[in-house]
Amino acid sequence: MATKRRSAKQREAEKREALLQRIQDIYSGACGRAMDEQDDCYASPSELSRVVPALQECFGTNQKKAFIWSPHNLEHFENPFSATDFLFRHDFRADEVWMSDKELEEQEHKDA
Repeated sequence: MATKRRSAKQREAEKREALLQRIQDIYSGACGRAMDEQDDCYASPSELSRVVPALQECFGTNQKKAFIWSPHNLEHFENPFSATDFLFRHDFRADEVWMSDKELEEQEHKDA
């Protein structure tokens, strides 16, 4: 019996869930506590000072995506759920890492 193919909506939901799990792990490590949606909890300023750099280090960045980590976007990192929504909208996925500008430059030289 053939397996039924997942719809685009199901695949997107799976990708979002994988990203949420990865971000929750990063928040737990950086904050030293689990953040549960039911708790309606938010990261404190000192926790955000650890979470955002940890996310940036984990996912990488380049000039094209540098705005993501700007201070005016801190409101999107209040908890793992808002961070997941924000990063997912900007094409971040759990299984992908953005190359730094240096890595992009090296890749271009290899391809040339």
